[in-house]
Amino acid sequence: MTDNYLKIERTRQKLVDSYNSLPELDRVIVQLISVIYRPVNRTIILDLLNETELCGDKRWIALTLKPYLDRFIVNDLLIPNRQSSVQIQPLIAEIATREAVVDGRFAVMSKAVEILLPLAEYSNGVRNFSHYSELIREVRFGLYDNDLKFIRKQIEDYNRYNRASESILLEELWYQLCNNPFDPDWFVTVIPDLADEILSGILPHSIEQLAPAEEAFAALPAAIENTTQPMMREKLHMLLLEQLMLRGKLIQAKEVLDRLPANWRDRFAHFWGWWYFLHGDDRSAILDYETALRNLKKGSGKRKVYFSSTSGLFFILALLRRSEHKDLSTALEHVKVASQAKSWLSSTYSILEYTIELQMGKLDRRDLILRYTPLPTHNSLEVIIRALCIHWVDKNNTHKQLAHILEKFYSQTSAAGYKWLTMESAGILSRLDPSDK
Repeated sequence: MTDNYLKIERTRQKLVDSYNSLPELDRVIVQLISVIYRPVNRTIILDLLNETELCGDKRWIALTLKPYLDRFIVNDLLIPNRQSSVQIQPLIAEIATREAVVDGRFAVMSKAVEILLPLAEYSNGVRNFSHYSELIREVRFGLYDNDLKFIRKQIEDYNRYNRASESILLEELWYQLCNNPFDPDWFVTVIPDLADEILSGILPHSIEQLAPAEEAFAALPAAIENTTQPMMREKLHMLLLEQLMLRGKLIQAKEVLDRLPANWRDRFAHFWGWWYFLHGDDRSAILDYETALRNLKKGSGKRKVYFSSTSGLFFILALLRRSEHKDLSTALEHVKVASQAKSWLSSTYSILEYTIELQMGKLDRRDLILRYTPLPTHNSLEVIIRALCIHWVDKNNTHKQLAHILEKFYSQTSAAGYKWLTMESAGILSRLDPSDK
């Protein structure tokens, strides 16, 4: 939520101020502990300091290190753990590690950590991670070494051979590591293939969780210019258009669409459909969506397939708004396919399915829809679609049910920069209580 994000940013700024006020020797120690990343006992830190000699050639002992660590704990730069171990505060970790990269210390530090804190390996060479933080440590090594192949191997080993309840998706880690915070100066040093992957993780997460990512969004045009992969160039264009539509930047979205190569027209037709929908032209929107869906079916070789991207929701909304002959049955056919797909939008399509069936005469669907109250834990588009559906079904009795969550949603979307979602939530709120401006 917005309040939580602001609290995190205030805490981070306090940590940055504390870190920047440290003498160079102190910062080097913090950098080393940030490279270790996982909880580690003080003896290991001593060994690493003596191994690397980054803090001078004097021999470090427990008595000389203790005042430093105690001071870092008091300043919240380190988190104390049981058995006298400490861990870097995650909100400062990337800032400290990136400074180690700039200062030319990272390679020495990471090599020493690998030597003194090695991961166990199976006989076939697959790495055995004893803890999730070890995975993060290794992913960070690859990240700051610009080694995407190494990063993918760590994720593969972790998912295949460790007893995690759920597989780790690389896309989920990019926001955690690279938008914590996003550093434009560091990002320009990232190789294009890795930069593409990072943005492909940060920006969808930003939409789903309404997590601010303005600087990552600003880096997207340059990434499109620099990418070396034709398929990734298409994907990044789609990310850019998705961002522009949800941010309400429709003039810029049309400029991007107009500049696309002619042979991309059919593959990007669903974005034209989305653009026409947002301008109230449902006929043109539906025609473009139908073109895009035919192209999708042709490319996939499947008869029953639907858009996996955000844009697909607006095809359904266009059909519902036009409501000509067969529009409802067409919309129902599409949402049934979409709701069965394994997607973050699947449950959103489910409430649309019930809403369409209600409009087609299945009156028992009304009570089902009213149970779909949006919650703060739901993704962004699920919140707004649930709110729209509940309001359509019961315009007179949903004020208390929706107003509280939509007021928070309004603030959150505004802080994240998604103007279209902000305006839609404001529209529903104004209809719930016309006297409330």
